[in-house]
This record gives sequence, C-alpha cells and structure tokens, in this order.
Amino acid sequence: MEDVITSIEKKYPLATEEFIKIQSIQYLTFCKKLNDYGPYNVTMGKDIKNSEDIKTALSVILVRISDKFQRLLNILFYKKELTESNEPLIDSFKDLGVYAIIAEIINNGKWNK
Repeated sequence: MEDVITSIEKKYPLATEEFIKIQSIQYLTFCKKLNDYGPYNVTMGKDIKNSEDIKTALSVILVRISDKFQRLLNILFYKKELTESNEPLIDSFKDLGVYAIIAEIINNGKWNK
C-alpha cells in the first residue's frame, strides 16, 4: 500500500509542490529573522532552562500570533477596502506559519541551540 505522502503527491502534484516551495521560503524567512533579532526576542532575554521559561517564550509567541491575527482581521473584515499599509497581507499568514514552528522548537527544548 502506498504511504500517504506518495498518494497525496500523486493526487495533488501542484498543491504539494507549492507546499514544499512555501516551506522553503518560510525557512529562509525564519533564518533571516533569527539573524536580525537573535533568539532572545522571544525569550525575554533569557535562556530557556525550565518549564517556566518555556511558558514565557510560548506566551511571547502567542502575543505575536495575536498581533498578526488582529492585523488580518482588520484588513480583511474591518476596513472598507482590502489595502495594506506596510506589508502584503500574505506576509501575516507567512509569519503565522513561522511562529507556529518556532513554538514547536521552543516546546521541544531546541531553541537557541
């Protein structure tokens, strides 16, 4: 029996190729942001040593996700026209994906390592 990846790649080749391409772009974004901000921007300047540090870092990520979510709501539902001032709308969706992965990295104890 085919595994699920092979099956889905055969059934939806363009979608799966695009998914992989987007993940590669998100990885580049992650690397650029980590280079610009460093790892301490999500840990409040501390190393992650215990569960409280993890909770703090995940809370910071949650605030960033909330900011992006609120931006999306504002642009998509509250403004009269679909206009962005500073960055394309899709960038907020990209950032949400990257923040979700950062949360997993933190939760797995691999942040700043």
